[in-house]
Amino acid sequence: SYYFNGNNLTTAGTYYDTLTNVGGCDSLVTLNLILKPTSSYSFSQSICQGNSYYFNGNNLTTAGTYYDTLINAGGCDSLVTLNFIVNLLPTIPTISANACTLTCDSIATTYQWDSSGVLIQGATSQSLKVMKSGNYSVTITNANGCENKSASIYVNCFEGIGSISFNQNKMNIVPNPCSRCELYLDTNISANQLQVTDLTGRKVTIDFQQTSNGYLLNFNNHTNGVYFIRNNATGQVIKFLK
Repeated sequence: SYYFNGNNLTTAGTYYDTLTNVGGCDSLVTLNLILKPTSSYSFSQSICQGNSYYFNGNNLTTAGTYYDTLINAGGCDSLVTLNFIVNLLPTIPTISANACTLTCDSIATTYQWDSSGVLIQGATSQSLKVMKSGNYSVTITNANGCENKSASIYVNCFEGIGSISFNQNKMNIVPNPCSRCELYLDTNISANQLQVTDLTGRKVTIDFQQTSNGYLLNFNNHTNGVYFIRNNATGQVIKFLK
């Protein structure tokens, strides 16, 4: 408000007052009162449980409505309203193991597996087929973008008789022997250097399906017996049984 001629004015307009000047005559005072607008702004911000958000000098961790008053470009009050949301974390996931297949028991929006803290590229499904022994865990994310990580689980994937290493050209195959015969070849060798043969030396046609650490080989349509995988570049041979 603005005090003028005995009144607290709150409405824009033109106002008058008559005073007496030093000569004893009327002195007309004219006031042009301008009402500057205040402003307001509302917004929402969400965080995941355990994090904080800085607002009006405070690190907020509790959901609610918060306010701050600033000065706008016209020099008047500007009221800022924050609708603050704290999203819950997903329940800590658990992992169940069936031989060399790990499954996250929680339903989530996304999954990311790691081995001893190192992310496994492309391992973003609810289940993971492990190709070598080690510690594994999974991080899940819910629909609100909040994540939680499982405890680590150690998996002893038997590498059996089919495990050789020569310089940097490793070839590990699991399981060996196999029953259903979906084999996982853990190798850094290019598929065009690999050849599969049976016990008689006859070439066996197999599709090398690329995985994050090597290849998946499906022998379901082949007869039981002894098979060999040969690295044609180095002469390495790995044997497995069906």
